[in-house]
Amino acid sequence: MSTPCQSETMGIDPGALVTITEEILVRLRALYAEYGVPLPSRCYWTLGDPAVDCEQAVVSFQSYEEHDLSAQQTNATPNPCAVLTKATFTISITRCAPALSKYGDPPTPKQIMDTAKLCLVDAHLLMKGSCRFDMYGADIPGAITGGWGANASVQGAAPHGDFRTTTLQFTTILG
Repeated sequence: MSTPCQSETMGIDPGALVTITEEILVRLRALYAEYGVPLPSRCYWTLGDPAVDCEQAVVSFQSYEEHDLSAQQTNATPNPCAVLTKATFTISITRCAPALSKYGDPPTPKQIMDTAKLCLVDAHLLMKGSCRFDMYGADIPGAITGGWGANASVQGAAPHGDFRTTTLQFTTILG
């Protein structure tokens, strides 16, 4: 029988990523409520990139990685199974955007800027609030969570039909 790695001995909860993803959505709602910024009424979590077909706020699980830390250990008794676990998520906020009129007229600059204002508020709020999505230790039962921070970046996307999306991508250390 092989010796379990550190990540296994800390406790395996098959539903840990579900719990973590749900918690990120809870924290997103709380962040927007605290600052009085309306989130789209459609809020959910998923795996991979969401469809862009309506106004929505979506937390998406993107990847899960374990990094071997044994090569970086300098103590006399290195642990051959020491690992650092990280997960990458995105939070996408999709808003209605002005489009061509039924007569083919382009949106006015004011209409474009009005939508851009809300998207820029999303970008700033997501970036400045990204520390709230630090989920360190959340995959370990009984662990104190938070503390390492989340590596984050925000991007705005070109209009997709009648919609415009602002996306925060962040990687958080879990344990």
